[in-house]
Amino acid sequence: MKNIASLRMLLLPMLLFFIIGSGRSQETYTRSITTPWRWLSFPRLKREANNPVLAIPVLENLDPIPDNLYFHSNEEGYPQFISRKYGTWDEIYFNNIFSTKGYKLNILDVGSFTHTMYGTDLNPNTPIQLYAMQNNNPENWIGYFLHRPLMPEDAFQGVWEYLTEIKTQYWTMAKIIINGRPTWLRPSNVTPIKYGDALVVKVSEDCTLYWNQTCEPAGESLRVAPEYFDYIEYADYQPWFIQTDSLGDVKEIGLMAGDVCIGASTVKTGDTLVGVNAYTQAVPPGTPITIATWDGLKSTAAITGKYFVIRPETGRKEYRTVHTGEGQPFYYISFTGQQNELQQNREQTAFLSGISPNPCKEAAFIRFNVLKEADVAIEISDINGRRISTVAKGVYPEGSFEVVWKTTDAYGKPVENGIYIVSLAVDDRFIENQKVVVIR
Repeated sequence: MKNIASLRMLLLPMLLFFIIGSGRSQETYTRSITTPWRWLSFPRLKREANNPVLAIPVLENLDPIPDNLYFHSNEEGYPQFISRKYGTWDEIYFNNIFSTKGYKLNILDVGSFTHTMYGTDLNPNTPIQLYAMQNNNPENWIGYFLHRPLMPEDAFQGVWEYLTEIKTQYWTMAKIIINGRPTWLRPSNVTPIKYGDALVVKVSEDCTLYWNQTCEPAGESLRVAPEYFDYIEYADYQPWFIQTDSLGDVKEIGLMAGDVCIGASTVKTGDTLVGVNAYTQAVPPGTPITIATWDGLKSTAAITGKYFVIRPETGRKEYRTVHTGEGQPFYYISFTGQQNELQQNREQTAFLSGISPNPCKEAAFIRFNVLKEADVAIEISDINGRRISTVAKGVYPEGSFEVVWKTTDAYGKPVENGIYIVSLAVDDRFIENQKVVVIR
């Protein structure tokens, strides 16, 4: 009897750890699923620790099971998906679901759906590995598995210094250089992160995340959907951070590409910076984007198509029109500025807007903007200043453009691994340089 009592005392802590430490034991959690897009994670599954679970049986817990859906994942930097078409599972490019990962679900059928997660919650002490880059992709798709809602500053407390971007289905925070210092762009429509949410984050270096369990839960924070502007959501969006303190009595902000609204957000009293998600997939590249506002009445006010666009990497303001397809990770927009900044931007007629992928292997796509018609040249040089190749030369009209460097010299011979310089000149006058790294 003494041995049995000792065994009970030994097993009791183990049982308590299973019930408490690994989450709520063998319970169910049902959530509503709105169509068409939902960024979500699976903190409760029938598994041990963070072992993988077959994806299709978990998806078949949708009620009713949709005839048509897409389920997106980021597998070590590669975008993958599972599809169901006309009631049959069609294409399967990955098999497993992990509770530490985030996913994007697109239900193509119209209607209301629920999804039930069976099993146990993931242990809240489970680590999540974050990577600065995987296969030329800086995105980490992660899942939130704590039952307490937290604001992003609290949730990511242990790795906050390494973060450069936090993106959810409804809002984005991004780090920008202002006056030489890294500063977070934190729009007023940021809400707490909740159980079962998915997030896409970027970091400056590899690190390990443990969700913070020491903070008090955040209070409920809701923002109603726009009433006037109507737009279509897609799998991803381009964040716009818009300064609203100079816009007057505005209730809603809409991004317009011609007659098509590509994103909108409500504005509350006291807001100074609002995030608007731009779904540019709805219009062709090169379409000018204008900003419209609604004051709660029956009409909108269109604002001029030129704004102060603040460069994320330098904090410099450029007074210009924005076009779809420029390749920028996000935009920071202001409607006020100094006269000397206006004069400076009148003198600048073009700029490099991005290079991707970087590092590159066989090709790099170089994007640039022309603010008014000009003779533009883009050249590639090695780190010692020796010219390797010319990838653009000629007169370009106002707009955004993209050229390809196939990582070869002027004779078509592949260049060696290393750092190369992309130079932009206008009317034979140097404008700026950016670095590109070749790794084969």
